[in-house]
Amino acid sequence: MLAKTCVWVSDSECPKGTYMQTHKILTFLFALLLGILLSPNSGWKGSDPKSVDEEYGLTNCPEGILYLDQAPGSPVEMIVLEAKCGDFFSNVRLRLTNISDKDIRAYDVYSIEDYENKKCVISGTGGSGIIAKKGEPIEISSGVSGFEDGLSYGKPVGKLQRVVFKVTSIGFVDGTTWTPENPGQENSCSFFSL
Repeated sequence: MLAKTCVWVSDSECPKGTYMQTHKILTFLFALLLGILLSPNSGWKGSDPKSVDEEYGLTNCPEGILYLDQAPGSPVEMIVLEAKCGDFFSNVRLRLTNISDKDIRAYDVYSIEDYENKKCVISGTGGSGIIAKKGEPIEISSGVSGFEDGLSYGKPVGKLQRVVFKVTSIGFVDGTTWTPENPGQENSCSFFSL
């Protein structure tokens, strides 16, 4: 006769207390796994910004490397919260503060990066589904962008020289959208004023 395995007790043939023993074991194993993952020595870094800086060797960006291209009439004010740079990449946190009379529901911010040997590297970040009333901030992070190993298609890009950020669109709750002059030119270096 085969022994009966009891995990979830609903059967009178299972010994009393089997469910509780199994539940305690599963709870212990889950707690152990969680402890290993969250341990400082586990190698899993989560979203701790300090660990990103350490992993990529980022330090404060040198003077004159980061620019904000504020378009006239923009419904947001953009400021830098933190700017970290490596030799070939950057990690920047920005704050967009709603200075309009409308509630914001979406945004797009583009950046252009210049390196010694490679110019006009354009990337963007955006968000939707957020609501920012007048005076409320939206915090965004560009994430680590650039060339981690200093190469683009096997060719050296050279040191990071400049990063320019520009708000390219703001979507409002009422369905209208603000864009700077020359909308649709975000993928062109001439779109940026520096």
